[in-house]
This record gives sequence, structure tokens and C-alpha cells, in this order.
Amino acid sequence: RTVRDSHFRAVRKMVKKSDVMVFTLGLTEMWMDKVDGAAYPTCPGTVAGEFDPERHVFKNLSFGEILEDMEATMAWMRKHNPNLKFLLTVSPVPLAATAEDQHVAVSTTYSKSVLRAVAGELRARHDYVDYFPSYEIITAPMSRGAHYESGMREVSMDGVANVMRCFFEAHGDFRGPPSPKLEMAGSAEYETAEAKEMEVICDEAKLDPVVA
Repeated sequence: RTVRDSHFRAVRKMVKKSDVMVFTLGLTEMWMDKVDGAAYPTCPGTVAGEFDPERHVFKNLSFGEILEDMEATMAWMRKHNPNLKFLLTVSPVPLAATAEDQHVAVSTTYSKSVLRAVAGELRARHDYVDYFPSYEIITAPMSRGAHYESGMREVSMDGVANVMRCFFEAHGDFRGPPSPKLEMAGSAEYETAEAKEMEVICDEAKLDPVVA
């Protein structure tokens, strides 16, 4: 509970002090707790905890549900920071697995299509919302998959660099010192650091047999 309270305090501070909030929309699939309504990014029992079929239920969110949630989230944030703006992106990383009774490629297309449509709708509705097409830059047919690593899930450092170049051209170059991660790209130290970071921040990677 202490860790959770500390996290919530940090979130409130971040919301109040931020000028722009960047949201990267990634998945529509989720697992819910029928008892308290808690949402899980991965199925309980795959990364942590135990699966209880009487308590845990799968849900694949619709366009309307995600739009409603995003509207509520942004409204709450702007209540505490009326000048806050939002920059939306969609993750180009495909799903590693799906709980739907269909191929993961089909589920990936559904998720990304719905999320992209939500981002477009929010941008059209609000003058404080913008969309940056990192998803399109990485996945566009003319790229021929060149912005992905060999496993075709992780975005390559060249892909990241291209996205950031486009971002700064569109929004202005306000960068500080060069990122140590970009300078390390390709080195053994970078690969080790990246692998450790994936263990910490990417629960879904646990579902990928290539990574796991």
C-alpha cells in the first residue's frame, strides 16, 4: 500500500506540473477482476499471481469503451491542470499473444485499428489533443519492415531514430544532451541494458516465446 500511495502522489504531481502528456496506445485486450473491477495488462498467472476462472475475465475493449475511458482520463487530468495538452501515438509493436479465438495477426490488426481510430477521434474533438504518426512511420508498406528488428516485433534503433527525426521536424528541436542509449546502440552494453529494461517494463514480452 505504501508503494501504491507513493505512486499515486507521483502521478498527481506529474499531472499538475506537466505541459504535455504523451499517451502511447498499445492494446485493446485486457483481463478484469469481477470482484473489484481491477484491470490487468496481462492474464493473471502468466506474469504474476494465479488465475482464478471465477474471478478473472477476459475483455477486448471496443472503440466506444476506449474513447469513453480516454475522455474521462483527460477530463480528470485537465480538472487538475486546465492547460494540459495531450500528444497521442499508437504503438507499432504487434501483439505477442491473443486471448481471442483467432490468429494473433488478426487480433493485432483489430487492436491497432481501434486504437488509431480512437486517437483520430480525440484529435478531431479537442484542440488540446494532437496525434503523432509514429505508428504509420514504422509500419508503412514503403518501409518494407526495415524499421523492425529481425523478430519483426521490436522496433530497431534506426526506426526509433527516424521517428524522432520526424518528431523534432514537426514539433521543434528542444532536445537536451544526446541520449546515452542512442549513443550505445549496437554495443554489447546496450544489448544487455535493453534486455534488463525489457524485464522491468514490458510484461507482454513474457508472452513472447522469442523473448521468453
